[in-house]
Amino acid sequence: MVWLIGIISLVLSMVMGIVTIAIGFFFFGRITGNINEEEELLNNNIAVAILYASFIFALGYIMKEVIQPMIQTFFSIFYQFQIALTISKETVIKAAIYLPLQFLLTLIISIIVLSGSIRVFLWLTKNIDELKEIKKNNIAVAIVLASVIITIAMIVEIGLPKMLEVIIPTSPIHDKALSPFG
Repeated sequence: MVWLIGIISLVLSMVMGIVTIAIGFFFFGRITGNINEEEELLNNNIAVAILYASFIFALGYIMKEVIQPMIQTFFSIFYQFQIALTISKETVIKAAIYLPLQFLLTLIISIIVLSGSIRVFLWLTKNIDELKEIKKNNIAVAIVLASVIITIAMIVEIGLPKMLEVIIPTSPIHDKALSPFG
């Protein structure tokens, strides 16, 4: 039965990944202002593709830090039932509340941090209108801005899970010792 729990965990991960990408795509359009990403992608605008890809990658990179423990917690709940350990109803309810809250809060904070970082960088480089250059398919500008986005994600990814633990406690079920995989 562990294999079924594994498949359900995989599907849950995929759903969270798709939600992350869909919401990221929506907010990416808000950040880039007058660039119609879909039209530019259809016109083979590589600069827009680089920028879009970096934003989605950065968002996914940050989100993996909250999705992994969520999946582990989900797996632990069902594994405990399988090996006949008792789990309190209160613990399951707490997990059902904490897990989606952690996911949504991480997603919101990640988008705010990434979009804020982009805006600060655009403000700091006053002699270049990066978004205008990217719309003109300036790949060099897109690579620099993509590097800023990815670098911010790599740095934020370290501290964000710790901040979330203070705001929303880690699920009481998350215990690697309860998993057959450690």
